[in-house]
Amino acid sequence: MVKRLGVALLAIVVLLGSLVWQAPAWLLTDTLRDRLQGVELGAASGGLWQGRLSHVVVQGLQLDEIHWRVQPSGLWNQRLLQVTTAAPVDVSAELGLADAETLIASDVQARGQIAPLLDAVDVPSMGFDGQFIARLEQAQLTAKGCSELQGKVSIDQLSGDVDGLDALGSIQSTLSCSGGQIVVSIDPDNPMKVRGNLRIAMNGMPRGQIQLSPPEGSALYNSLSQFFGKPRNGKDFVLRF
Repeated sequence: MVKRLGVALLAIVVLLGSLVWQAPAWLLTDTLRDRLQGVELGAASGGLWQGRLSHVVVQGLQLDEIHWRVQPSGLWNQRLLQVTTAAPVDVSAELGLADAETLIASDVQARGQIAPLLDAVDVPSMGFDGQFIARLEQAQLTAKGCSELQGKVSIDQLSGDVDGLDALGSIQSTLSCSGGQIVVSIDPDNPMKVRGNLRIAMNGMPRGQIQLSPPEGSALYNSLSQFFGKPRNGKDFVLRF
């Protein structure tokens, strides 16, 4: 009798597991739609354990081609979901929940072109482009913004309508969080002494200023002088956002 009961319970568990495994993705998205304030979810396809969203819009910023895969082993270390996006940024991350209101993102890697990202947050690129790579060890995010964030970002191969941009070389920055906003602190150790700090809100809008000091008479110095006029002290250009 006990043996038969055990077999029956095992069969029920297997059946329920099979049903969950084969459940359609829209069950998950329909459940989340009413719980994620300020987040718009696109059409879902695939299954509950591995699926695809056509897009997600968070405070005006749209991400396309989101793929997810459930990692049962990550339930205990807050890495339950493996997620990737395709545009405007190629992102991969492992996601979990610290509590009902806090999302934890681990091993985040993002790469892409600067111009499409600027267009996505309604910031004119003005013919400016380049490549960027960002890596985050971990980030904690809430509906109000970030609560914790550590990472780095590098920008290379800058190009545009301004002569001499290629002389900027590789620009390295650290990423942190303050007041719910991402803080970008630019390392001044680069050929044109680019430096400064930017604060980026959840909608992607940057605030702050960047300074750079190209050698007087260089192509970049002459180009910036035509756009902004010569700097007051003769050497430091200031770009305010």
